[in-house]
Amino acid sequence: MKKYILVLAVFVMVSMGFVTINNETEAEKKGKEIFEKVLAVNDGNTRKSSMTIIKINRRGKKRVEKIVNLVKEGEVEKTLFFTTYPADVRGVGFLSFDYHEDGKDDDRWLYLPATKKTRRISSAASRNEYFLGTDFTYRDAEKPEADEEKWIYVKDVNKEGVYYWEVERYITDGESNYSKMVSLIDQSNHLIIETQYFDKRGELMKSAIASGIKEINGFWTALETHMINHQKNHQTILKTENIEFDIEIDDHFFTVMALENGVID
Repeated sequence: MKKYILVLAVFVMVSMGFVTINNETEAEKKGKEIFEKVLAVNDGNTRKSSMTIIKINRRGKKRVEKIVNLVKEGEVEKTLFFTTYPADVRGVGFLSFDYHEDGKDDDRWLYLPATKKTRRISSAASRNEYFLGTDFTYRDAEKPEADEEKWIYVKDVNKEGVYYWEVERYITDGESNYSKMVSLIDQSNHLIIETQYFDKRGELMKSAIASGIKEINGFWTALETHMINHQKNHQTILKTENIEFDIEIDDHFFTVMALENGVID
């Protein structure tokens, strides 16, 4: 009888919120550990690279664009890029400030030389929008954030002698177009190699495969990412060239004035 009363008392306390029970599963614990390994990957305090973007439409027609990209880490992660080719989009620029503090929206600006105007973009509203006609959304291009995603370990995978962790990823901010993502993480360098994106109905929406994995000056990086939009029958290939890590990049590059003037050197 006393045992029954004790169990009942504990049940009442839990239901009223006086006692909490940790329901985290082993799969969730391991998923969190893998997530921490991915977040700890060192990609340098600064980066400069040239990139080629290949867009492939449903008829197989390709459009090639080239950009120059600068990134500077810190309390605020600053990113700047300019399109250099072809002529009809040359000078299109994008500047972003990604803040790490909770509750603060990121700042983003888009410069269109045809109108000679800079448009400020709402980060909250634009994260699910496709970026400049590619199959990458603004959110896809961002680093995963520990407070915005929940990772659940599924299984170990062996592909041609390379070992991966398969994880399910869930966006926790309630603002994503995805119901979940399923990713493969290379166990040796902790890079995300493959990701499948599922829409709100649980149907496969997109898939991304990273390749050209190299260690450059001590930094592991993927030199190519192929994103396939299965629902729109469209593809984007992003190739990274001439990448440099931990070089001196002055803050004056990351200003709206530099964005409008096309300053990159």
